[in-house]
This record gives sequence, C-alpha cells and structure tokens, in this order.
Amino acid sequence: MKLIVLVNQNLNKTNLKRFDLNLNKQTKLKKKFWSILPLTNKKLFLEYEKSIYRPKKNKNFIYLKNYFLLFKKIQQVKKNTLFLNLSGDFVNSIIIEFIMKLKGCIILKKIEWYNYVNQKKSILKRIGRLYKIGFFFMFKKIGKSAFQLLKNCFLRTFTFEPNFYIVENQEKATELEKKGIKNLIKVNSFTYSEFHKVRSYKKPQNYFVFLDSEIENSFESKILNNKHNSIIHDTYWKCLDEIFDKLSKKFKMNVKVAAHFRRGDNNCPINKDFYFDQTLNLIKNSNFVVVQNSSTIDWAILLKKPILLLNFEIFDRIALENSDSIEFYREKLFLEVVNIDLNYKYEINWGRMNKILKINKNKFKQFSEFHLNYKNNSFNHLNQWEMIYNYFKKNL
Repeated sequence: MKLIVLVNQNLNKTNLKRFDLNLNKQTKLKKKFWSILPLTNKKLFLEYEKSIYRPKKNKNFIYLKNYFLLFKKIQQVKKNTLFLNLSGDFVNSIIIEFIMKLKGCIILKKIEWYNYVNQKKSILKRIGRLYKIGFFFMFKKIGKSAFQLLKNCFLRTFTFEPNFYIVENQEKATELEKKGIKNLIKVNSFTYSEFHKVRSYKKPQNYFVFLDSEIENSFESKILNNKHNSIIHDTYWKCLDEIFDKLSKKFKMNVKVAAHFRRGDNNCPINKDFYFDQTLNLIKNSNFVVVQNSSTIDWAILLKKPILLLNFEIFDRIALENSDSIEFYREKLFLEVVNIDLNYKYEINWGRMNKILKINKNKFKQFSEFHLNYKNNSFNHLNQWEMIYNYFKKNL
C-alpha cells in the first residue's frame, strides 16, 4: 500500500517524528513525502536548509526543485495510490491534487486537529477589532480578504470531494457524521501519539516553561507573504523577559524557553535558557506553562498542567485567529490571561495569579476527550499512519 503526501515545508527533527520517517522502523504503509517548498518559495527553502535550523535527510522525503521533476514523479504514480495534500491551499498544490485525481488516485483530506479554534465571530465584532488595531491595517486586511475570496472562487474550479476524510478528534468526527459523511478515517493526532509515549506521572521540577511560537518571524508568515507582521522584535521580547522575571520572583522558580521547532540555534533573543527540540519533556517536567498562541498548548492540556495565557493585541495584525484561539482556550478551560496592548503595556492581577497553579480537572478531561482525542479510545497506542493502513487493509 503506497501513500504520497504533499507538503510545503522542510524536513527537521519534529517533522521526522510527525511523518514517522524513522529509517530503522519497518512500516507496512509505504509513505513518500513530496515537498513543493522549493517551487512555492525557493528563497525560504534555501534558508531553512542551513545548519542552524537542524535540517534532516530521508530517502522517503524529497524536494521537488523544479517542475520537470514534479511531472516526472506524477507520471510514475499508479492508479489507486493514496494521495494526501498537507501543503495548504496554494495554486500549485490544488492543481497537483486535481491531476492526481485524474490519474485515479484515492484522495484523502485531513481535517486538521487545530481547526476547532476557528470559532464563528460576528462581522461587526471582527470589524471592531480591525478598527482597534488601526485604519491602515484594517483596509489592508479587507483588501487581502477580498483577494483571497477571488482566489478561492478560482480554486473551486479544481476542487472536488475527497474519497475519504481523516479526522483527529471527536468533535470533527461528530460534526461530519451529522452531515451524513460516512467515509471517515479516525486517527490519533501527532500530538496525542507523542503524549501517549510520555504520559506516566513524574514529580514536577522547579521551573515553568514558555512555549515559543516564533510568531515575530514565523515560517507561516513568510510562506504566505504576510506583510502585516508589525511586531517590534526587541520590544516584544523585552516585554516577555519582564513578565518571566516577575513570574520567577512570584513563584520562586526559573523559566525555561521551549524554542519553536523552526527557530534557529543562533536566535535566542533574551538572556534565558532556550531548549531546542525538547518541548514535550519540558512541559511534562514543569510546574506550569506560559503560552501565547501555540498548538503545543495541547500537550500541556493532555498532561494536565496549569496554564497562563498571554494575549498580545499586536498579534491581531497578523491574523484575528490569534485572539480567537486565546479566547477559546480561556473559555473552555477557565484559564487566566495577561492582556498586552498595542504599546506592549499590561497589568498582572497578582490576586488571581495563585489560581494559575490549579486546574479544573473536569474541564481539562472534557476538552481532551472532545477536542484532542476520542471518547473511549481503544486504539491510543497507534499513530495515525498505522491507523490509515489498518483502515484500508480492512475496508478495501
């Protein structure tokens, strides 16, 4: 059984795990990853191949560096090959998926596990938030949204219903089942599979961990050519450093920064300890977690760690979903939030800070079962690639 996965990124230690590309591991599902990053953004591809970003090599992960190689690979694809597009809604990726459909591939569509934070917001509320962050940014956002709408209309010409949907949590499974969709493949997310490996309890060490998202210089902003990132690098990190110092003094413990998996080794903006490619274990052994908008918060939830949210208003100039995500976690888990305004000013309610060391166990349990996994999961020892293989072995 062969699966081709289209991606738009470089291979690093985290993706090596996420894609289950350990050469020493024998898998029945033959996976091939095609990265179109050199075609989408050659400059970005070359940047992340530098040693400071800890790139990896693997025979099952190839970079399509020109369209000749791409079409050569497509010609070699046989009918009934499984095809999964994880590269996003780029014009080239949509057209590639369309061609693979014409070649008789079985098309899979993954409903990403973090999609649950995309809450429906009223138009007036969103316009109000855009107005708050400035007229210039408001009109640029509206213009970009209009362009995206036209782009989506064009791309619909090449889109179609997939043969199967891959879902990673109970919420999405229930949502699609209510719509009458039966061709669902329920799998464990990478987040849950990695958590399952370290879930045994261990007494916390005397530190708190900050989950870095590298939002001030993110890969996503670069590949999407997002010009709205107006974060003042030094001011942003000075603000974080100040908050860390205040928390350290309050709780009498140091901070450890879990560096984002794409942050360069030489990019440690403040005089704090940065740790690379160790995020899950840092969370596991911590007293509590400080986070802005990072998907790694879900490890903290699964491990039942106390969480303090930081909400930078400036992030709304990148994407309104940043604040939506913070609000979603706050409401669902009864978490404390420190709000930082556009001038990087904030107030910490120290009277409420002691509450961050306590969690609402019922809320965390409900959130984990509904948003991060499934109720009564009897297959939690398998990763998603093994589960895809088992599904098709049984049903085809």
